[in-house]
Amino acid sequence: MLCYSGVGDETRANAHKDRYLRFKADESSQAITGPYRQAHPEDNNERQPIHEHVSVALDQPTKTGKRAAAAASHVAAQNQPGGSH
Repeated sequence: MLCYSGVGDETRANAHKDRYLRFKADESSQAITGPYRQAHPEDNNERQPIHEHVSVALDQPTKTGKRAAAAASHVAAQNQPGGSH
């Protein structure tokens, strides 16, 4: 914006000034929400334009239904004295 003003291109300078004013940080809201964001780091992270989501470890898929029942009975049989090895 200032560069275009410096070279005398007021049309481009005004267009960039409009964009700057539209997207600049609202400093008053920063002061108002600061204490909350410090106390709640997860919410502060979500507020950032670019941020990371921490994932859970992806272990083996969970078995459901008949497979889960078969796996549970197999494990129980192995844990019994004299069970199959």
